[in-house]
Amino acid sequence: MITSWLPLFEASRLGFEAQCVIGLRLMRLSAGAPPAARETQLIAIEKAAALLQAQAALATAVAAGRPDRVLENTLTTHGRAAQRNRRKLTPARRR
Repeated sequence: MITSWLPLFEASRLGFEAQCVIGLRLMRLSAGAPPAARETQLIAIEKAAALLQAQAALATAVAAGRPDRVLENTLTTHGRAAQRNRRKLTPARRR
């Protein structure tokens, strides 16, 4: 029963992480200058990589005879990437 809720939870978490990353990136882009140019390049590269990862997850799951695992694999992969981006973009707290 609980496992049927996991994809919904993962999708919600991914949505939250993605919104955080979007906000942080918009702040960085609004600052302009060289960091903004680098950030736009990173965005384009990461989007292309995400598309390839999603296609690979689909192909792997179908080849393994488990097309029901595509959503779970994709959410997990993109969720980790969103978490890494949020950590990277969040300014470090001073102690």
